[in-house]
Amino acid sequence: MFSGLQNASRTTIAVVSIVLAIVLFLCINLVATLTLGATRIDATEGQLYSVSDDTRQVLEDLEDPIKLRLYLSTSLRDQNANVRAYSARVVELLRTYENLSEGEVDFELINPAPLSRDEEDAASFNLYAETTGLDPGYFGLVGTNTTDGIEVIPFLDVGQESALEYQLTRMVSRLSKRELRNIGIVDGLGIMTINATQTARWPIVDSLAEDFNVLSVPLDFTAI
Repeated sequence: MFSGLQNASRTTIAVVSIVLAIVLFLCINLVATLTLGATRIDATEGQLYSVSDDTRQVLEDLEDPIKLRLYLSTSLRDQNANVRAYSARVVELLRTYENLSEGEVDFELINPAPLSRDEEDAASFNLYAETTGLDPGYFGLVGTNTTDGIEVIPFLDVGQESALEYQLTRMVSRLSKRELRNIGIVDGLGIMTINATQTARWPIVDSLAEDFNVLSVPLDFTAI
């Protein structure tokens, strides 16, 4: 009889221990959710899912909603191991942007199946179609804001993985700006001039014009 009570007691203790462990686990998760919010621990090699302070600042400063749509063909993802691995990082990073923006960034993952409306939309945004398989495969990103602003990355190149956060943050930053900042160039080399021997501005000027309103400042300026 005593042996039976001992066995019953051990069984009860084991059950109670398991229940307490489950309760403790749930409590820890609840506290983490309430105190950490969108913060996560990034234990991946190279901190793949962490973002820079500049990116956090851009996301915190958003005042208007931004929609980010990732067109990712499952056929392309499944047939290409590099795209499969890279796309997983892109999706996770975009979800991080969505979480950190406190509702201002809306992320949507779209599989543009052949002959679908989604594929028509992908083509209308001039996304690059990879044609190595039987059907065209897409892996591009489209960003829009509430004032008809559109930013497009036609194809997310695996070879540019190191620049991924820069590309995404630049897209969000451009969509968030109501107007471009002015930048003046004092031009003594003719980089702003289009003449008989030069049919276009220097490439560096066109590059600056993507993010700023570029103005030409005369050499004899006395005030800005």
